Parts: sequence; structure tokens; C-alpha cells
Amino acid sequence: MPLGMRYLSIVILFLCLAFSASAGVLVRSALVQGEPKTANDFFQVGFASANAGNYEQAIKNYNLAIGLDPTRIYFYYHRGLAHKFLGHKAEATNDFQQCNNMRPIAEAYYELGVLRYEAQDFAGAQNMLESARALKEDLDKTNFYLGLIYYKHNQWDSAESCLTRYTRIAKTHSDAYFYLATVKVKKHDYTDVAKLLQLASIYGTNDWKQHLKLYEVYKELGDKQGMLANISMVIEMGQTKPEYYNIRAQLYMAQGDPMRAQFDLDAAKGVADQQQP
Repeated sequence: MPLGMRYLSIVILFLCLAFSASAGVLVRSALVQGEPKTANDFFQVGFASANAGNYEQAIKNYNLAIGLDPTRIYFYYHRGLAHKFLGHKAEATNDFQQCNNMRPIAEAYYELGVLRYEAQDFAGAQNMLESARALKEDLDKTNFYLGLIYYKHNQWDSAESCLTRYTRIAKTHSDAYFYLATVKVKKHDYTDVAKLLQLASIYGTNDWKQHLKLYEVYKELGDKQGMLANISMVIEMGQTKPEYYNIRAQLYMAQGDPMRAQFDLDAAKGVADQQQP
């Protein structure tokens, strides 16, 4: 056989061997992995689907897992999370309740609390979140949500306690700093209020709603400069409502700047006229 042909034959032989070895690895891998058969197999497939953002597929596999073994709490919990991500609130609620029927867990109470908070069932949310905290003190945003609920009920000491604890753990949560500052103002305790407002601004989304909230706190403080700065940001971010122009006009007048005040009064009238049918 000519040398060139011999060399070509050797190359082809090596390529065939390499391909065969590679195919063998793939076949063995497939045999090892196989098709899901057990409840835990289906759960693992569902869990991987959820991590990939495919919640519908995750739920299908969680259903199969539960059908084979309905005694695993974490099957229901993760199916509840998948339903929650898809906006299936009734189904999510049922799954989290099923978890607690089997054995109370902090995570299920927390998720139920958040769902009830979002539904504005604050009494129900408080009950669930306090149950979660009794089992696990600093789970996710438990203390933040409880702080907001106590704030809504004018329970300033409880609100301050929860929000203070939460900000020690979640150090970049703008709303937590904002509400903690507001609670302190309500209690006439101005310790660290300026610092808290600064942190709220640093970690905030810098949208007009954030500045409107800050305006309200500075109003409670009687800080007209802070009020002016934040109501100006509200207007500059596109919220050209007559009431905002009128607020800024009053603040300009208080500063002894009638020219700017008149400009805002004219702007308020112009916007109001445009809104007339």
C-alpha cells in the first residue's frame, strides 16, 4: 500500500475509534440519567425547569412527583412558588397552606403573609408573618413587611423595632430606610433621620414616587429646603400636575422668591386649563 494511502487509513481509523468512544460516553450518560421514574426524579426535573424560568413545565413535574408521593412537604412548597411566579395566587395559597397542614414551616407562613399583604389583607398578613418570625427570626423580608403593617396601624414602637432589625441585615433597601425615618419623625425622635433619608435616596430608584415620599417626610420635619428640592424633582421627572406646581409656588413664596412662585402659579393654571373638557 502506498505510504500516503497507509497514512490516510490510519487517520480514518483513529477518527472512527474517537467517534465510537464519544458515542459510548453519550450512551452511558443517557443510561445513567435515564427517564424520571421516582417522585424525587420528577421533583428534580421540575426544580431544574423552575430554575430555568419554565414554571409551567415545573408545575407539570411537581404534579407527577406529588402523584407518586404526596407526603413530601417540599414538593408542595416548590409547586406553590412556581404558581406564585405565574400569578396563580389561589393555587399558590393552597400549596403553602398544605405545607403548614402537614408541618408548619416558616417559609410557607412567609409566602402566605406576602400573598395576603399584596391582597391588602393586613390582619391576615400580620398573623402569617408573625408565625413565620416565631419559627425563623430573619427570614427574607419578614421584618420589613411587619414593619409596614405596624406603620399602617400607627404602632410606632413595633414598626421601628422591625424596620431597624431589617435594615441591619438588608443594608441597601431604600423603602426600609424611608419608613424607618418616617416612624422616627412620627415619634418625634429625630436621631439619625437625616442619615436615613440620605440612605433612602442613595439606594432608591430615583423615580418621582421616591421623591414624593421624601417630600412628605421633609414636610413632617418642617424642612422647607428638603421639601422644595424633592417636589422640584417630582415636577422635573414629568409629574406636571397643578397641585405640585402650587406646592412649589408656596415654598418659593416662603423663601421670598415671588418671581419663581408666580411662574409656578401660571404653570399650574395652564395645566388645569388644558385638563378642562
